[in-house]
Amino acid sequence: MITANLKVYGRCEIGLAVWIEIADLVAIALRIQDIRNIIDDEGFQFLRSRRWNGCNVVGAFLVGAGCIVLGYLLGTQRHHLRRLFAADEVIVDKRKKKDPLLEIEKLAEILEDFKMVLVVRNDLKMGKGKIAAQCSHATLGMYKKLLHRAPKALNRWEMCGQVKVVLKIESEEDMLVLQERAKSLKLPNHITIDAGRTQIAPNSRTVMALLGPADMVDDVTGSLKLL
Repeated sequence: MITANLKVYGRCEIGLAVWIEIADLVAIALRIQDIRNIIDDEGFQFLRSRRWNGCNVVGAFLVGAGCIVLGYLLGTQRHHLRRLFAADEVIVDKRKKKDPLLEIEKLAEILEDFKMVLVVRNDLKMGKGKIAAQCSHATLGMYKKLLHRAPKALNRWEMCGQVKVVLKIESEEDMLVLQERAKSLKLPNHITIDAGRTQIAPNSRTVMALLGPADMVDDVTGSLKLL
């Protein structure tokens, strides 16, 4: 109990010290003269002034009270804030270790012609609007995947005019084979899985997006026809 009281007293003392400095600045701003010797050899003394009025006293008191409270809160939350910032740094470090740059990032430094291909499952018989929505999902998913793990490749694709080619494939099995082929070449890919609210069954793989050097993408999708 005594230790706790000492801690509280210490924090309040910090607040009082801040109050003394703020009050001194207020006095200068109001051109109040002859306010000196706030702390002497015997301990703390309250401010002495010849020309304090009621408003100045109330204002200085409110400022001082706020500083006392601020000093107390900073003292109590200091360790918690340190732990919070330390936890944020650990999370950032883990993300950096968990998401290394993709191999395609190196190719962006030596190759210029990049494009994206969207492979649509023709067997699902989706309407035009549905196909457009699923292609949009696939494009956004591909973009988000490359945003932090292959930013140079993404920038290279944007400099090429964000080329997008839409092709068709006849089954889910063929799409998965195509994906394995892309993985073997270390080409980034993203398959959109639909929730199945309209037209098709839930969890249907609808569109696969690939992005990379044009020649490498053609090696994977060159046998497919335009939608």
